Amino acid sequence: MSWSVKQRINFYTEDFKPPQLPEDIQLLLFSVAGNLVLALVLVLAALGYARWEASQLQQAQQQEQSLLQQIEQVMAARPPLALDPSLQQRKDVVSQQLAASRKVLSYLSQGNLQQSYSFTHKVEQLAQQDVAGVWLQRFVINEQGQQVRLQGYVDDPAKLSPYIASLVRRPAYQQVAFRYVDIQKHDDNRWLMFELDSRAREPQDNAAQALNNSTLTRWGAGQ
Repeated sequence: MSWSVKQRINFYTEDFKPPQLPEDIQLLLFSVAGNLVLALVLVLAALGYARWEASQLQQAQQQEQSLLQQIEQVMAARPPLALDPSLQQRKDVVSQQLAASRKVLSYLSQGNLQQSYSFTHKVEQLAQQDVAGVWLQRFVINEQGQQVRLQGYVDDPAKLSPYIASLVRRPAYQQVAFRYVDIQKHDDNRWLMFELDSRAREPQDNAAQALNNSTLTRWGAGQ
């Protein structure tokens, strides 16, 4: 019995090859896979950076805690600070003087005062008075600046005349005439107490009245 080939089959043809995806589908799958791999790498990198930051933060906190402990140890080793009583007293005195000066400055620089009622110029020009032997202790300005009363000490009655003459020549006191002058002897027998007032009072006697009359005549107080 003999065999003969009735039909031949070529298994290398396209019909017998396994199916393949189109190239565009393959490119899409490769792209998706690449993006997934890249995303995974980025996530791992972010996690690693977060862990590194947490480690750095922990180290910084530990260093801060160590520095705080060292500061506490140094402060505990030092003696406690104590205020110097004399410096504290000087501070209190200066604070009181500063508060008083601010009150005076606030009063003198009030914006709601009219120019005719402001005593700033009178006070400034009164502070410019400088006659040796005359010490101004107190001054009072009333009646919108029309009345001026000065009180203080003088070592020689003759020095009171140039003091008044210098004062009434200043612009703020050109309209002021001192109609009352009183000089009294002080307890220490060296200084004399004086009082000048632009408002007239009852006449005095003896030496004070004589000095008043002389002063009134020289500066025209009776104007």
